[in-house]
Amino acid sequence: MNRIKKHLLIGLAALAASAVSVPAHAVPQLRLSDGINTVTVTDGGAGDINPLAGVVVFNGAIGDFSVNVTTGITKPLLGSPTDPVLDLNSIDVTGAAGGILTIEFTETDFLSGGPTVNFSTEIGGVTADTVQFEHFASAANTGFARDIGCPTKS
Repeated sequence: MNRIKKHLLIGLAALAASAVSVPAHAVPQLRLSDGINTVTVTDGGAGDINPLAGVVVFNGAIGDFSVNVTTGITKPLLGSPTDPVLDLNSIDVTGAAGGILTIEFTETDFLSGGPTVNFSTEIGGVTADTVQFEHFASAANTGFARDIGCPTKS
């Protein structure tokens, strides 16, 4: 049986610290990296195998991770600009060499009613090694930003 050794880094959302205008083209993105190879998939773009707006699905290999089926779902299918929801699911299998796989899902242009942002997060799975979960927000409303750290779970 192959050992799975990975750390999951999930950048949940770039949430504005205060209300902002919502541009017409806020687009969710997935990013997967083994530290050498990186794949970025934009909703509706190359590599996204789901045609629905707000759903990004990647299916492919990244380095020694031969199986990666990663799905990110957000607005407009789940949540809205005023009720942010990001759902990330990933099934990943690596060969005997193992490695670290970083999986990120981002969306921008959520509206906040003030300086406080609340997160409700869950993580689960089966592995013989370590899974690390982190999420971030961005006062600058920037995708994949890490300027506001949130409590980490392992």
